[in-house]
Amino acid sequence: MFKFLLKVLLSGLAFCFIFPHINGIEFRGGFGTACFLAICFSLLLKIIELAVTLVGTIMTVASLGLALLVIIPLWICCFWLLPAAALWAVAGIFPDSLVIDGWWPAAQAGLVLLVVSLITGPVMKTVHAITGSKDR
Repeated sequence: MFKFLLKVLLSGLAFCFIFPHINGIEFRGGFGTACFLAICFSLLLKIIELAVTLVGTIMTVASLGLALLVIIPLWICCFWLLPAAALWAVAGIFPDSLVIDGWWPAAQAGLVLLVVSLITGPVMKTVHAITGSKDR
């Protein structure tokens, strides 16, 4: 739970302070709005990841595994586009708070949120190691 709150707070800070500096992204609102958008982003990202995994599984089973020859290189090259797609979906749902003009700004902001996710993983492992907590 602490990891999720830390991720939401860091993502909210990214919405407030980093995204306005990316050309093509306009954020309107305060820190509360940014945290709400970060929660919506997390939920939509999970839904998109599940949908992509489901489609990949169906394609793999239907082709008796041959689809993996395409899916694995595509996943390695394009994994960073999933946060961009989720961010674009959030902008579509809440156009009064977040405006994204084009795919390239969404990809840049998606990379920022990917870095936030990468940061929260090792930080939480360190916190658990220091405190001796087993809750992950």
